[in-house]
Amino acid sequence: MIEAADTPPFFHHHLVATLEEAVAFYGSAAFNGPGSIGAGPVPVSISSNPNDPEVQAISAFLRLLNAVENIRSTVSIAQTAQQTNSVSKKRDLIRLALADNNDAIEVLTSGAYATNRSANVNLAIVKLQESKARLEEIVRGSASGIDQVIGVAILAQREARAALVDPNTLPVSFKN
Repeated sequence: MIEAADTPPFFHHHLVATLEEAVAFYGSAAFNGPGSIGAGPVPVSISSNPNDPEVQAISAFLRLLNAVENIRSTVSIAQTAQQTNSVSKKRDLIRLALADNNDAIEVLTSGAYATNRSANVNLAIVKLQESKARLEEIVRGSASGIDQVIGVAILAQREARAALVDPNTLPVSFKN
């Protein structure tokens, strides 16, 4: 569920392009109709319209979970890079961190968040873009003091996470 936002297309046949459409499927006749999976004792009661406010809210929640996981992963990989002595290995790790950072930006700027974002989500995006710029400096080889630049990127990641969720409410594994 946490990775859902950045793993489209959806379902085993890959016919659903957006997370919002995937959430709306659970309100469709295909899921809830007679003889379908959802036609059990408690049918799912949600709109089949991907633009429905409830579908959008559920999708936004899933996107937020994914962004927080991408931030956790970016920080973890960047910390590992700081502890590595080889500049080449540092850059390889930073490429991985950059991919997770970019995933976080993507999920916070598309779908349910494409046009309807809170100030906190906008702040998180700004911080993720700051981190992206620092990580790209390292990958390009234009950063001097690589470990310091990684530290600046990590700080921006943590600020993005704090804009999205109260860090005190996160599980220990997400407090890196």
